[in-house]
Amino acid sequence: MDERIHNINGTLFSINELTGMYLDWFNNFLTVNAFATHYRLREDTASMVIKEGREMHERKIFYDLV
Repeated sequence: MDERIHNINGTLFSINELTGMYLDWFNNFLTVNAFATHYRLREDTASMVIKEGREMHERKIFYDLV
């Protein structure tokens, strides 16, 4: 997978960062607020990171299955 950069509310994230942050949220956090606080993000930015990270992760998983 290429290493494109995504701009989410003025913060740049790579695909690997988004995927890793999504998996961290999925495995270790109960709320978006706690995740946002941990990463020092606004809650709306954290929600977008989780959404984008989930999409990237699912693309990778389904791409590997084909």
